[in-house]
Amino acid sequence: MTRVANLSSQNLSLALLQQTQSRIMDAQVQISTGKKAERYMGIAQDSARLLSLKSEHTRVTQYMSGNKVADMRLQKMETSVAGAMDVATNLRTLLVNATQDENATALALNEEGAAMLGQVANYLNTQLDGRYLFAGSRTDTPPVDFSTLPDDGVFTGTASELYYAGDDETITVRTGESSSLRYGVTADEAGFDKLVQALQIVATIDTSDIDAARTRLNEALDLANEAISAIPDVRSRIGSSRSTLELSNNQHDEFLLYAEGAIGDIENVDVTEAVTRLSSHQATLEASYASLARLQSVSLVDFLR
Repeated sequence: MTRVANLSSQNLSLALLQQTQSRIMDAQVQISTGKKAERYMGIAQDSARLLSLKSEHTRVTQYMSGNKVADMRLQKMETSVAGAMDVATNLRTLLVNATQDENATALALNEEGAAMLGQVANYLNTQLDGRYLFAGSRTDTPPVDFSTLPDDGVFTGTASELYYAGDDETITVRTGESSSLRYGVTADEAGFDKLVQALQIVATIDTSDIDAARTRLNEALDLANEAISAIPDVRSRIGSSRSTLELSNNQHDEFLLYAEGAIGDIENVDVTEAVTRLSSHQATLEASYASLARLQSVSLVDFLR
């Protein structure tokens, strides 16, 4: 029986049905994944910007990671420097007492000096993740060895030229796209050098000649005071580096928030809008099926009646 609907209109109806079905499937995928498309071709007009944002996001994340590692090292160094400062302060107190009257003979100066020297060695040989922090670029080498210090506590030059095994190169971290930071301090800093000299004098002093001992103890006290004056500058430089890293990471945080928002705007779908769109497409599809079914059931005989 000949249908009223011709082949052309039937094909057009079927094509429109398929388009609606495709839109329904797309909406269902968007709702289930929360994304506008599964492939970049689905967001072709924004794909280049999306790739650029993701690349920059990855790069900035790497900068932040490097900055955090550097800050962990600096924090560890800051703790060690604070420990060395405490030793210097305790040494000064000990020396002030030792230079009064005949106190030098009553105090266990050699033992106290050796113990404090051991504490300073531990602080300056501090490690983090297997790296010696105060050795410059020679991170696999313990920076200090006090066994090389003179047995009589008499120095003809600096102490660091005897005990320091590191180098003068500090570490550089790439803090951003066009910025870097050279950070860290080494165990041959003047404040540490003076402290070690003072401690070695105390650790090796002979108190049998009280006048000679008092002269040496005053020399050690002067060195301890110089160390106490110099070490805070070392800590200040570490703090300044940490502040620079914090500022850099704060700026990176702001960019990451922007980038993540922009990436989300491109990639993510408004689920509420997608559900509404799905309901509309489903209603359209149902109406189309009903219309097509009615057209398919109409014959020329029915039309002529």
